[in-house]
Amino acid sequence: MPETADSPTRNGTGLRAWHGRWRGLSSPVLYALCNVVAVLALCGLMTLQAYMFIGRFEPVFLIIPTLVGTVIGSLIATILILQRQARANNEMLQKNLQRDERFRLALRASDYTVWDWKLDEDRIFCSQGARNILGGAGSDEFVPIDWWRQWIHPDDQAQFYAEMNGHIRGDTDRYECEYRVRREDGVYLWVMDRAVASRDATGRAVRISGVIAEITDQKAAEQALIDAKTDAEQSSRAKSEFLANMSHELRTPLNAIIGFSEILKTQIFGPVGSPQYVEYASDIWHSGRHLLDIINDILDLSRIESGKMSLTKERVDLRESSAQTLRMIETGAHARSIRIEVDFDTTPQIVVGDPRAIRQILINLLSNSVKFTPDGGLIRLTTHLDGDGNIRLSVRDTGIGMQPEEIPIALAPFRQIDSTLSRKHDGTGLGLPLAKALTELLGGNLSISSEPGVGTEVVISLPQAERKAA
Repeated sequence: MPETADSPTRNGTGLRAWHGRWRGLSSPVLYALCNVVAVLALCGLMTLQAYMFIGRFEPVFLIIPTLVGTVIGSLIATILILQRQARANNEMLQKNLQRDERFRLALRASDYTVWDWKLDEDRIFCSQGARNILGGAGSDEFVPIDWWRQWIHPDDQAQFYAEMNGHIRGDTDRYECEYRVRREDGVYLWVMDRAVASRDATGRAVRISGVIAEITDQKAAEQALIDAKTDAEQSSRAKSEFLANMSHELRTPLNAIIGFSEILKTQIFGPVGSPQYVEYASDIWHSGRHLLDIINDILDLSRIESGKMSLTKERVDLRESSAQTLRMIETGAHARSIRIEVDFDTTPQIVVGDPRAIRQILINLLSNSVKFTPDGGLIRLTTHLDGDGNIRLSVRDTGIGMQPEEIPIALAPFRQIDSTLSRKHDGTGLGLPLAKALTELLGGNLSISSEPGVGTEVVISLPQAERKAA
């Protein structure tokens, strides 16, 4: 049979339980019973002695012993009670001393300052940490009520009083405020002050207790991050503004190169002599066009980032814009036997947007599909109306595809996926980022789904234009 806590023969648990019960009986009631028993025994003993001494019984024999026994018993009971109370008080005192010592050690380890303010007093209790923060200001335990006015930075006092008074009124569940305090050497430190008010039955605050922690290093780190972020934003803005302002300077000489090379390539003013010159002029023209496309993409993305890209809002027919774009890329697609299928919804495909921006989005998406689709592949261009009043245009190809974690890289400017299949294609990696930025600037969104070896689908959603009344 398993042993129980009431069994005193097997372990100390039962003995402790019986001892605890016995100590529980040592109460004033037990002392009173002991007093009665002691008085009765003393009276009986004195009465028997008196009777044996004088040979008869007298009432005085009971009265005197009773009075004496009562006094003695009461003294004994009082002494026992006082001893019991003193022992209990001493145990409580030792526990409080141990708890206070642990509390003080914890405060020293955490560098926190504990403060306590009874609202009807003109002083505030503060632990030793207050002197450490203020460099020796204040007494060992108390600081005057005007401590806040003397030591808090003038610029922070308004916020401090607003937060403190709001909590005293009951506007907040907890008081919390960051402010600067001045040390005796004049140096200001940042502190975090948190406190909770004790309230009476009517809800009026009668006492506030809290802790103060120095956060100077933390505030310095926060300010360093803010400064670094500000510097980075200014640098990025300066870069974007510089590139956005370089449109004329870059395009003017490049257009001249493209124009003159085209004149040489087409021999408008007569033969140039050796056919090799014509071939070189054609290479210059194609390289110039490619460079101009890259510059245009960089400048457009920079204008978007700097907030200088201004777009019109017109009614744009996606069928017409798609047809124009397909005519621009079909030569390269047919040269590699890539089929292009178009499946537009029968509903009107009219969206609200900038015609040039929409054509640029389509060019970037379709050019990417042609670039990354192997010879003999398939590209499908479809549209349909969703339930939110937007027209969704999808460009799906049977190209090399991407892993899910590679999609964010493809959408980041100047980033390209580092794979053997994709790295053999040239480009700056601006096609998808620019298409995404322009789509969002038009009030739409762009999403990508892809699978390696299967293909990629890019879907843009643009707001549909309201139909004109018949």
